[in-house]
Amino acid sequence: MKVHVELLPSGERRTMKFPDEASGFDVVRALDLKPDAHILVRDGSPVPMDIVLRNGDRVKLIKVASGG
Repeated sequence: MKVHVELLPSGERRTMKFPDEASGFDVVRALDLKPDAHILVRDGSPVPMDIVLRNGDRVKLIKVASGG
């Protein structure tokens, strides 16, 4: 299946191929990112990383900044 991914804040966009039943964790791993440093957004709402994605989904991965 194909998933359209937008990385924020960079604005980079990619169309990626995954097997059926892939999750947000699979997207993060494929991009070599840390799941605890990103929020997954689908259809304008944050969703858990373990959500199963659908063919043609458009998701955003938003990098979270934290510190003290």
